[in-house]
Amino acid sequence: MHNKRISAGLLAADHNFNLGSEVLDHVQHGVDATKEKEYSAYLRRKDEYIVLDAKVKGIQELNIP
Repeated sequence: MHNKRISAGLLAADHNFNLGSEVLDHVQHGVDATKEKEYSAYLRRKDEYIVLDAKVKGIQELNIP
């Protein structure tokens, strides 16, 4: 979990007026969403790399000078 501060003002702006385990759940949900977004971007880049790698190998197999 990130060590970012969460203040009462930030919670109130998000219409979350509870403190305690609810705050932890709220912060954890935000961290999980960020990680999921980063992982999706990683998978997309990986798929693009695989496609480009296959194209390069196909061109290399042609042995065109």
